[in-house]
Amino acid sequence: MQPNDDDLFLESPFSNVAGQSSAKCWAGRPKVHDSLLRVKRALSRMTDSTLDLMWASLGAGKTHTLLHLASLLEDRSFSNSGTIAVFVEMPEQVRNFVDVYKRIISASPLDRLAEIIGNCPTSKLLDSVARAANVIRHGNVAQRQLVTEWLAADRPLLKDLRQLTGITQRIEEDIAATDVLCCIAQACALNRVRLLILVDEFQRIGVLKPTAQRKVLSCLRSVYSRTPSYFSMVLSIQSLLEENALKFIPPELATLLGKKPTISLPEMDQPEAKEFLIGRFEFFRRGHYAGPATAPFDSEAVDAVLHCIHDDAGMALNPREILQAFALVYSQAEHPNERITASEAVEILRATYVTRREA
Repeated sequence: MQPNDDDLFLESPFSNVAGQSSAKCWAGRPKVHDSLLRVKRALSRMTDSTLDLMWASLGAGKTHTLLHLASLLEDRSFSNSGTIAVFVEMPEQVRNFVDVYKRIISASPLDRLAEIIGNCPTSKLLDSVARAANVIRHGNVAQRQLVTEWLAADRPLLKDLRQLTGITQRIEEDIAATDVLCCIAQACALNRVRLLILVDEFQRIGVLKPTAQRKVLSCLRSVYSRTPSYFSMVLSIQSLLEENALKFIPPELATLLGKKPTISLPEMDQPEAKEFLIGRFEFFRRGHYAGPATAPFDSEAVDAVLHCIHDDAGMALNPREILQAFALVYSQAEHPNERITASEAVEILRATYVTRREA
């Protein structure tokens, strides 16, 4: 959807691709938002390192919820020192912890971390990490590029690494990757900055070979045990039931969850789904907009679409299905920026949704 001056939205409200541009948008589902605010309050009041679990079915909005939580926690108004939130997706094929570490580093704000590390006494740091931070802050382009490759566990030439930075070894083993991540987390803690790692699709760990799974979990547990304050993780798991989601959390990590409630994203009923859609529309409206909340859809058209998705097609009312259905109607409506009636919406949908169920 390419907006014009006459469009009702600055950009498409129907996108199912979670991203930073829409991370601040929260529509409907007040109970879920309360859960996120609970996490935010807890992290603002405690220095302890924490682990939280989020679970939901496919299409429920897990990725967007993680990004929204990150936007809440990075708001400096809730913490004097702030939070560094790093979003990563669990790799589909993991051989060892280094594979996970690479994703964490590639998603991290290295310039900010370098400043934080530079504020710490060198006696509290690994020499290699202190050198890397100093190069990022003060080195030339070639030196910064070399150190970035080193931090990301790539394979820079050791000769160049020693000559330009003074670092003598690459990050090639799980122990080295764990040591570097612990050092970064500890530097954040010394500066009273919380390092928060948000891991999407954590259920993928369940398909790993036992050896790889043990390696990853052991290293994660080591980071916690060596960083008792200002370090947090939120693990997002695709699951229909909480008890099944908990099966992906081994005993060495389950102890960190304790008895606090998990974050779940249940299916919406039709009033909740309508509230969700209106909230999405509101977030993406042009600043001067003062028209009907459901435009370009009639209010009755919204009800009809939701009925068609849930009752006629037998599909779940979750963000993915809702946005896909309304995107389909919007894209095929005769006058999408004027008025889409219930009859027109149903005619468009029935060709796809009801036929799909009958097939």
